[in-house]
Amino acid sequence: MRKLCGQYLNIARLVNTLFMIAPTAILALFADEILITFFKQDAYVSELAIQYCILCMPGVWAMTQFDATKRFLSAQNHGGIPMVTQFITGGIQIFCRYIFIIEFQWGLLGAAISTDITFLMNMIICDFWIAMYSEDVYKDMWLQWARSSLDGLG
Repeated sequence: MRKLCGQYLNIARLVNTLFMIAPTAILALFADEILITFFKQDAYVSELAIQYCILCMPGVWAMTQFDATKRFLSAQNHGGIPMVTQFITGGIQIFCRYIFIIEFQWGLLGAAISTDITFLMNMIICDFWIAMYSEDVYKDMWLQWARSSLDGLG
């Protein structure tokens, strides 16, 4: 039963990746028309929103992976780990925003990069935590990618 937790985590990560790429790409292609036509947004603001969203796509992918890991940890009664992770990365994001937006004056690009860094750090810290305790607390749960981790995908 414990092995199923890691298997479901891997399946959730795969499904998040597969079902995030196509809708996000389609949304990015038609975002201008959607924002201007349906939401009556200003064309300039719409263009800035699209640029920000496109620049944040790697971070959004990392956030979906982090969300799957967060649910895995919550199922193991370790919900405090993601909370502490987000608290730490919140501080990192404030620092990155100051550096990229104020110091480097990158504006929208700096905001997107700092968001990506925060989302990636959330994923990396939680994955590192689980990997560090994979022989102890998460024994037989944390699966590396293998064909067996995809059993039951259907």
